[in-house]
Amino acid sequence: FILAYVGEPAPDRPPPEPQPPAEGEADVEVVPPTAEEEYLRSVKARMESLVSLEPLVPVLRDVGEGAISSVEFVPHEEWLGQAQVQALTERARVDGENKIFLLENFSALPEELGLLRSVPVAAGEVEDQTQQVHVKRLAWTAREAWGQRALSVLQPEFLVQDSFDIARESTTICSGFWPGAPQRVYGAMVET
Repeated sequence: FILAYVGEPAPDRPPPEPQPPAEGEADVEVVPPTAEEEYLRSVKARMESLVSLEPLVPVLRDVGEGAISSVEFVPHEEWLGQAQVQALTERARVDGENKIFLLENFSALPEELGLLRSVPVAAGEVEDQTQQVHVKRLAWTAREAWGQRALSVLQPEFLVQDSFDIARESTTICSGFWPGAPQRVYGAMVET
């Protein structure tokens, strides 16, 4: 699994208000989203202001030609949801020999970076240019609980920290401790 942090997401905005049912649809029951669906919606909204790592797939194929069997891009929806991560884990365990899985941009995950930035104005509303961005620092217990929940099924054995810039940051995956956390080792790029 390869992960990377590229960019800083725009501050979160409140979700849009649910629209009242159209005429004739009054009998339709509106089911509120689950916590997992709401979380994935917020991650997807943050990705709108970030660059996707998917264009790197051909580059990784070229660099690893002959040494790797394939490179597969994995969007957030395929590994953050409990049901979806089972399928990814099975693919990695069964045919993961010499296979690279490129996970989508980790900058969209506030639990990984420890900060959640937000503004109180929903998208489409008039925005005051002097409006302040609210910054919430996430507690390590919440961050480590996320790490355990997000990685419990994947269960990577090692995290190779191959970027000095990220290795010195206090990201959850690089610094957090929870049962089953991957062992951290420094890669060649950090050692030189």
